[in-house]
Amino acid sequence: MALRRGSIKRGTLLALLGLGLLLVILSNLPSFRLALGAIQRGWAHGGLIRELLGLVGRGYALARGALFNPLSVALYGVVIGAVILLENRNPDRTVAWLMALALVPLLGLVAYLLVGPKFASARALRRRHQELARHRRYPLEVEIPPSEFQGVARLLVRTNGAFPLAFQDPTILSDSASAFGAMFAALEEAKGYLHAQFFSLTSDGTGRRFAQLLTEARRRGVEVRLLYDGVGSWGLERDLLEELKAAGVRAVPFLPISFPMFRREFNYRNHRKILVVDGSVAFVGGFNVGDKYVGLAKGLSPWRDTMLRIRGDGALGLDDVFRRDWRFASGEELPLWNPPPAWGGPFVQVATGGPDSPGDPLKHAYLAAMGACRERLWLTTPYLVPGMEVMEAMRTAAMRGVDVRLVIPGRPDHRTVYFASRHHIGELLEAGVQVYRYQRGFIHAKTMIVDRELAAVGTLNLDVRSLEINYEVQAFIHHRRTVERLEADFVKDFMDSHLVTREEWASRGLWERLLDSSFRLLSPEL
Repeated sequence: MALRRGSIKRGTLLALLGLGLLLVILSNLPSFRLALGAIQRGWAHGGLIRELLGLVGRGYALARGALFNPLSVALYGVVIGAVILLENRNPDRTVAWLMALALVPLLGLVAYLLVGPKFASARALRRRHQELARHRRYPLEVEIPPSEFQGVARLLVRTNGAFPLAFQDPTILSDSASAFGAMFAALEEAKGYLHAQFFSLTSDGTGRRFAQLLTEARRRGVEVRLLYDGVGSWGLERDLLEELKAAGVRAVPFLPISFPMFRREFNYRNHRKILVVDGSVAFVGGFNVGDKYVGLAKGLSPWRDTMLRIRGDGALGLDDVFRRDWRFASGEELPLWNPPPAWGGPFVQVATGGPDSPGDPLKHAYLAAMGACRERLWLTTPYLVPGMEVMEAMRTAAMRGVDVRLVIPGRPDHRTVYFASRHHIGELLEAGVQVYRYQRGFIHAKTMIVDRELAAVGTLNLDVRSLEINYEVQAFIHHRRTVERLEADFVKDFMDSHLVTREEWASRGLWERLLDSSFRLLSPEL
């Protein structure tokens, strides 16, 4: 029945588009006849360059008349409006695209066709994931170990199959030296296999050092698999890949595409960063591999990020995420560990989001945590474009009397998202949220602590692209000592940040207000 409904909807969309195109052509047949006549006369009279220039001018005038007559405009609005509304996308994004299509019709249409449509690609990807995962079955009920946030844990089990897993030796790595030092040391100690997955892998000094360690591991007899995103690592140089493959490293791109800025698949990127060594130790967090991430980028140094290192069943849970992505990208099926649920003590849940995780489970887990917090809710995110639901959850928590604090960058790495993020600061301040703008370099961490017992570390930004579109992974850690360790990082970040006041924000200049408000219109698609 679901398949039939999907087929009917796709057929309806195609019929609307075809009908609209046919009506536009029929309504402008005289213009097309005039254009064809002009071409024939130009070739007959000679003077090729002069005639070609004249043809261009007349063609432009004819095209303008065809495109902007009342009937064409009306058909354009009906067809495109119907297509967007039938996508069932969230209201913010629907309104944003309708405004773009109305205010800049031609450019808006081109932009929409390139990066806007979500239904076709998302459904195709989900069908592929469902086919690959047809043998996986999750019990709706497992016993949740004692925790102040059993509701959040139960939600992740039911929506994502993220079982509570036992783990050992949780270590928070919150600067480039400690994170890359620990990851590179683990690569050097590998004996059986290495699984590495990163959104952005570069060919600079850090990237080549990383590749050298993979190559050396392969020469020791270690099985090495490397998964990198086809857009995030688009600039990865061919010679580096050839060196890796010549050494026996299996290096595979995730959803590779040519000219990513002109393709719809630009929307569905694998933003996960995972490193697993021998199934015994694993890393997850915000660090990619490149000079920028070790603090060598001008204007963004030092780079402030967070990586989690864990051992035990939690590491196997992260390895299973890699193995599923590897099968999807390469076709090679690796056996899954499927570690058993923890029955007591601290536990971690490895949760995913994206086309392989229907229903936006990470967003709902954050919403559940924000609704359940009683004492404090502290978050860091490099990009603050979360959509209405998450914004209201943060505001509501603050208005309930919860200590809500948010750390965001004080300088941009992507100006468009930076200005769109700033627009939301005023709404948060009005509700009582404390907003800190980080001043000591650039902060890229994606962390959360809730009260005294729940922490989250991973790749999830508080933006629509992370919450609803891209492939993400987040570790939800029910462990008081890990929360205390992250608390120390938060306190240091507060000291390295500027606390924004309502008076200060209200006194911004007109130009800043216009800039923030203008980019806010793009926020649903950033």
